[in-house]
Amino acid sequence: MDKKELINEIAKYACNACEMGGDFDGDCHDLIGEYTTCGICQGTANKIYDDFICKYIEELNMNPNLINRDLNVGFSGGEKKKNEILQLLVLNPKLAILDETDSGLDVDAIRTVSKGINLYKNEENAVLIITHNTRILQNLKVDYVHILVDGKIVKTGSSELAEEIEKEGYGKYKNEN
Repeated sequence: MDKKELINEIAKYACNACEMGGDFDGDCHDLIGEYTTCGICQGTANKIYDDFICKYIEELNMNPNLINRDLNVGFSGGEKKKNEILQLLVLNPKLAILDETDSGLDVDAIRTVSKGINLYKNEENAVLIITHNTRILQNLKVDYVHILVDGKIVKTGSSELAEEIEKEGYGKYKNEN
């Protein structure tokens, strides 16, 4: 999807709630590509792209040309993980479950992914990070750490629990069950 297609896709959704009272089914009047959208929606879509998506691409130190490629096609592992975080920032869900989002990343990429999670996290949403490595937690403000063994939470604590695991491992928690 290239920039124009992405902007048209954003405009398509913006058009459903357009101030002009139009909807995407045809009430809007300017033909843009294969989508019919009004000028207000197209302007809104351009602004969203320029002010919102590009800002996050820059914050995550991503190559802006990646936006022109098919989703995750030909991406390296690190590019895929950064792209997942970009999607998280753009979609802004109430709950994000990140399963091993740090897997296979080098130190710099982990910092970038952590930065994206910090940009996302606020009082209006929640993040659940599933990881086997505490390195990603070093750059995040962690509210709780839970240890799961055989599908059950066996210990809950603060970020200090993650530090303990880093030093001592999971052994004593596995042996307790």
